[in-house]
Amino acid sequence: MKYWGIKTPKTDNQDSYIWWITNNDHSSWMSFFTQSNKDGEFNAYRLPLATAIKAYKGIGYKCVELLIKEKEDD
Repeated sequence: MKYWGIKTPKTDNQDSYIWWITNNDHSSWMSFFTQSNKDGEFNAYRLPLATAIKAYKGIGYKCVELLIKEKEDD
């Protein structure tokens, strides 16, 4: 299984985390802009979306491929 998620940059007062997990990088970025983060806030952007993604990448956000391991039932 392949999944992608957006990883937030680490800041002085907050560790990074991976959120907006989908089955491809484009959908993860779309979720990043249309779904709230863990604090219930939305990420601001203006069209074109490619410019917004470039801006967020510039401050440390990145789309990462996730390795999913299914846990065996005990």
